[in-house]
Order: sequence, then structure tokens, then C-alpha cells
Amino acid sequence: MVKAELRLPDGTRRSLDDVIGSVIGYAENYPAVFDLYDLPQGGPHNEVLPIDLLALNALNAFGNAPPMTAMTNAWIARYDIALMIDPITSKPLEELEEAQISIESEKVGAAMDAIDKISGYGSTATSKLFHRLRPNLGPIWDKKVGIWYAQHGRDNDWQPWVTRVYADVREPGTQRCLIAARERINKPLSLLRIWDLLLWQWTP
Repeated sequence: MVKAELRLPDGTRRSLDDVIGSVIGYAENYPAVFDLYDLPQGGPHNEVLPIDLLALNALNAFGNAPPMTAMTNAWIARYDIALMIDPITSKPLEELEEAQISIESEKVGAAMDAIDKISGYGSTATSKLFHRLRPNLGPIWDKKVGIWYAQHGRDNDWQPWVTRVYADVREPGTQRCLIAARERINKPLSLLRIWDLLLWQWTP
């Protein structure tokens, strides 16, 4: 039996009780985030919908920058984005075989690289838009998450960081904790989203 203990990117470990407590705490403290970002027409889809762009504001994806220009640019590029998203599997990360991980991470990295080139889209907005389209395979990057991955910075290529996050989340004890926490809050979130909100809360 794999021990239910989560391993953080820096190698430290947290108990299953810590994980569940933090996820429940997030759900209680920020209930609107789920309703405004994660749940409206959520789940894997190819087409960029108006709600995908509007939902980014629930996670402050554009920081202090005026969001309308960036959202307009992504809307104009929505068909190109859909073409990049379409080949990416909708299967949950935890159901992929190891051989599939390399294939999918390459496609995910290429799609995120393309979104990142849209004017007004930095790393945070890029990852949060991609997560809306493929929550099953879209890790979220922001300044707090970046602190955890200081030795695995993004540079100009998303794939290496995506691959590293997949490995972290699929570590057996970590995966077991994330699945248990998701069951406790009873929301249709991906393991990558649970991972993100834990890192966000536990930033050193």
C-alpha cells in the first residue's frame, strides 16, 4: 500500500490530513473561485468560449494590466488556439501511461508556447487559459507557484516545466493525497488544480 503522504517540489512532505485540511480551507475561504473560474462550462474542450476569457479575471490572471486588450487578442486567435488544443487528450493525468506522458507534454508545451505569444498574455494568463481548455493536463503557473519551481524556471519553453509538474503530481503518495482531497470537497477538479491551490497556500 502506497503511503498517503504528499511530496512538495522541494522534497518536503505533508500528511494526508494537512492536504485535506488545506483543500477544505481553500474551498471555505474562496468558494467564488470555483464558481467563477473552475466550474462554468468547465472540463476539457477545444473551442475558446467567452466564459474562458472572462473566467481568467476570477484568478487575477492579468494582474494590474487592463484585461480587455488581452482578452480581445485571444478571442481573435481562438480558432488557431482550438487547432492546437484539439490533438491533446482529454484523459485525466492520473490515467495516462508513462509513454503517453512524453507525447502529451510535448503537445501541451507547444500549445502553451503559442498562447504565450498572444499580446497581453504572460505566463500566468497563459497557464490559466490553457487550464480552462484542458484542466486535466494544464498546470497553473503564477508567482507563488514559481517560487516552488525556482530551479525549474520556465524560460521560453513550457514543456520542461510541464513535464516536471506531471512527475510531481503522479508521485504515488502525492497522487493518492490529491485524489483523497478532491473526493472530500466533491468538486470536479483535476489533480493539477488541487496541486495548484495547495502550492498557492503553502508558498514558503
